[in-house]
Amino acid sequence: MELHLLRAFATVAESGTLTRAAAELHLSQSALSGQIRALEDALGVTLFRRRARGMDLTDAGADLLPLARKALDAATALRRKAERLRAQPTGRLVLGLNTDPAFLRMVALHEALGEACPDVALEFTMTQTMTTAELLRESVIDAGYRYGQDFAPDIVEHPLREVEIRIVIPAGMVPAPPGQAAAAPVSAPARRKGRARAAAHPPPERPEWTDAVRRHGAPRSASAADALAVPPAAALSGGNGDAASPDSPPTDAAAPGLLSALLARCGGMPAPRPDYAPADLPRLPVHDASAWHALSQLPWIWPTCDCPFHRTVAARMAPYGLRPRTAAVAIDEPIVKQLVATGKGVAVLRADETAQMVRDHGVYVWPEPLVVPLCIAHRTDRSDDPALRALVEAARAVWK
Repeated sequence: MELHLLRAFATVAESGTLTRAAAELHLSQSALSGQIRALEDALGVTLFRRRARGMDLTDAGADLLPLARKALDAATALRRKAERLRAQPTGRLVLGLNTDPAFLRMVALHEALGEACPDVALEFTMTQTMTTAELLRESVIDAGYRYGQDFAPDIVEHPLREVEIRIVIPAGMVPAPPGQAAAAPVSAPARRKGRARAAAHPPPERPEWTDAVRRHGAPRSASAADALAVPPAAALSGGNGDAASPDSPPTDAAAPGLLSALLARCGGMPAPRPDYAPADLPRLPVHDASAWHALSQLPWIWPTCDCPFHRTVAARMAPYGLRPRTAAVAIDEPIVKQLVATGKGVAVLRADETAQMVRDHGVYVWPEPLVVPLCIAHRTDRSDDPALRALVEAARAVWK
């Protein structure tokens, strides 16, 4: 069925007369009348009742008119999309960068888009993951990098890669392993409270961690409070001066902390050196409730917003019924790193930033890696924009 016949049918129905419809379609009345008859013959129904003052739709014509209009709209949309795909993208795009440009490979992206679409001007601006969606909705930016995925219906997120994140702990906040200087013991009430919390969330059976803890002198049932404490040297004996066996029951004067033992076991306190790299970070998972209890009780640098890094850590602690103890509120990466470097709190950083903190400040690294996706996002209603499509493809190419 020819589209021009459907267009003649819809135009006559809208205008009500052959005269006005013929003028709109730039046809003679006889030619238009012939098209209507040809369509009626093809369909096998009468579409119009011809009257002295115009053309009225029959019942069959009224039923078929919406379908004819839908077919014409689909043909128009098809043509327009083909025109957009055929045309070389032009214009200006504003891209939001949610972290440092070097990590996001900004220069490589600019070069890749320039080669594919030389007439598209790319402008960069600094943003944050939590504000990206709103900036897109308000048309402040055309696209933006962000961590995590929110799956909002009006925002499309294209995952580019998994970004490894790590928990970093200032050196002064972790008890020294056996043989190093001891800190003041934790009070008895704090130990009792810590043991009660640890008992409420017993760790899964992990023989390798039990053996590691024993080798480092920490009792198998150490509480969260004990894990934060480094007792005096007398605590390393059974209470009468004799060395305690690995199977000895724990005493109030606990052996060196579980957190310290686990980190030491994984090389979590690597010596600062200029050649330290992300590949050198310890990667062994920590499935021990007592260790997570100890970690949660340290002072944390924690934001008030819904940051994907911190959301991931919170989800990891949730099975143990734990929440980090917030000591400072910050989200900007330079501020967070400065607070960690000066010993103010535990924080969550990208693995590459973690390695730099190890090299510069000798921080502890929590042995379990976590990941969040890095995405490039734009509005759903702009999915067919050729310049945006080219930008997404360029981003995918540089992150392969």
